[in-house]
Amino acid sequence: VFMIWLWWSWLILLVGSSVAFYKQYPEYLFINSHELELTNRQKEELVLEIMSVIGHRFYSNESAMSVNELVESLKLPKQSIEQHVILLEQHGLLVKVDTEEPTYTPSRPLEELTLKTVIDTVREPEPGSLMKTALNNKFTAINVLLGKLDDEMGQLLSRKTITKS
Repeated sequence: VFMIWLWWSWLILLVGSSVAFYKQYPEYLFINSHELELTNRQKEELVLEIMSVIGHRFYSNESAMSVNELVESLKLPKQSIEQHVILLEQHGLLVKVDTEEPTYTPSRPLEELTLKTVIDTVREPEPGSLMKTALNNKFTAINVLLGKLDDEMGQLLSRKTITKS
């Protein structure tokens, strides 16, 4: 009887703590054990939205935003947001403010930051990527076509910034 009572007590404690955790962090309910894969368009939309939200907060003279605040604001999985915030930081578009919990602000005025620059952070591989070099050497005709497409998009997006998009 004692062992059954002990088992039920632990079961109630563990189920209760799980319920409390998922109540506090509902974004973890939908994350499976595999990594989330976003399409290229979703990645572009996500980095634009991240820059927009962080920029709006910065220009409102509010405190810098953390990844957890971005998760609450955008209602998206933390894993995806964190990955793209780090990418934006690596490309010099965001600056990490050192506090207990890392927070982020724009690294430069958003009036100077074009949409093309932000989108290129997810389109371009890391500098010195061997894959990019190998692909460029094999598919020259496709690269010429994609270069023209990129130039056209660049002309359109180079006139638009995060603040006036």
